[in-house]
Amino acid sequence: DPGIGKSTLLLQVSQKVADTVGTVLYASGEESQLQLKIRAERLHINSERLQVIADTDLDHILEQADAMTPSLLVIDSIQTM
Repeated sequence: DPGIGKSTLLLQVSQKVADTVGTVLYASGEESQLQLKIRAERLHINSERLQVIADTDLDHILEQADAMTPSLLVIDSIQTM
């Protein structure tokens, strides 16, 4: 269901994991880097351990995950991959 806040919830969970567990890689296939930045600012999300990227290339996302070995990898949304 579009517009019910799934991406917002995922960003908030990612922030919590980054603050308490370890690094998080959040890959969005639905929003641009600028849109993600605006959403994060609106939600007061700011963590050095939360890496947010706009990408739909699953191989590229997995390469980044291999390089940074995050505690959590979030792909929003799998349908865009």
